[in-house]
Amino acid sequence: MEKIEIKKIDDVLVVSQYVKRFYREVKKELKLSYEEVIILNYLYNADSNEVSAREISRASGLEPYFLTKAMQRLREKGYISKKRNTVDERTVIIEVDEAQRLKVNEMIDRVNQFI
Repeated sequence: MEKIEIKKIDDVLVVSQYVKRFYREVKKELKLSYEEVIILNYLYNADSNEVSAREISRASGLEPYFLTKAMQRLREKGYISKKRNTVDERTVIIEVDEAQRLKVNEMIDRVNQFI
């Protein structure tokens, strides 16, 4: 993808169209929503195999409702596991085992091909 220098609203609109097309293609071809891509990318870049849902929410700006729905879909697709923090059961921990880590990495590599 070419580098775009943003100096005016027209440039913002062009970038917006690229982003919309990107997510439309990802959704169609890979069956991943915007929120799912954000979560998978966060996990892809995480140093740990366990991260809190709150941490993802803060970093991504996703509202808890959308984050919860996307995490449920990713869990059903086998990308993640969820558990409760043993110290504070209100905290949801997203867990990725080695097989899931491989699956996440492969999917992000596929998503990157759309750029």
